[in-house]
Amino acid sequence: MNLLITGADRALGRLAAERLGASHELRLCGAETDLRSPGQVQALVAGVGAVLHLAEFEPAPRTGPNAELEAIEHASLGTYRLLAAAREAGVSRVVLASTLAFFDAYPATWRVDELWQPRPSTRVDQLAPFLAERVAAEFAREGGIRAVCLRFAPIGDDPERHTTAADAMAAIDAALALEFTVPGYRWQVYHVASSPRFIPRQARLGLGLGGTEGR
Repeated sequence: MNLLITGADRALGRLAAERLGASHELRLCGAETDLRSPGQVQALVAGVGAVLHLAEFEPAPRTGPNAELEAIEHASLGTYRLLAAAREAGVSRVVLASTLAFFDAYPATWRVDELWQPRPSTRVDQLAPFLAERVAAEFAREGGIRAVCLRFAPIGDDPERHTTAADAMAAIDAALALEFTVPGYRWQVYHVASSPRFIPRQARLGLGLGGTEGR
């Protein structure tokens, strides 16, 4: 399959490009690409079978007086224009990387599944993926895009605090192959972490992880 990977210059994007390069044709973009530009995103999605929108999991650092505004626009308007161009080009599947940091606001002893409402902080590293989620969910609601949202803990080696690289890639592979059995609006969310804090609801990804379907 031809895949577009956004955020290919960030840790998760580099990992995905390295692991998927042997089995897929990849088109990579990083911080040098302005997803807010219709011309740039139209060229990016032409001829691809699916989009891995990983850029907002770990937003690229920005500098200057408008750095936070730039990051918010990239996550919201950029995701909107990327998905609009993808839908117009006939790309029906998007895998969005998001963050489990949305649930830091809840007491650490509480166990959280995918039906819990995210409570992002006002920090850009949480607002950016949250806004990208909301945009993707609306595209799924309207139809024409099937979106799988994977919420990760930070990528690392400690399964109690992190999502391991192996688990992250297994989830991405499964999301690319996930069957959508009902036509129309499709939006699925999965928590991808080994920590007992994040209890999966159903093992739909075949990883002992779960999600919500058709929200």
